[in-house]
Amino acid sequence: MNTNTKHIIKLSGPERRQLNNTIHKGTHKARVILRAHALLMSHAGMSKDACALRLATGRNMIQRVRDRF
Repeated sequence: MNTNTKHIIKLSGPERRQLNNTIHKGTHKARVILRAHALLMSHAGMSKDACALRLATGRNMIQRVRDRF
């Protein structure tokens, strides 16, 4: 598997609103909020490495979130 491939994440308006609500509501588990941040950053065009660095997590976690989406 090539780790340099870039996943293009395109979120619709309702999907973005739902992820933002998840982040800002504060009643979800930390891992759910982290995944929401990863998806929003990916939608904004950030690389896997940049997302992982900013969220203080591993590149593999970002990759798994992108693969599931």
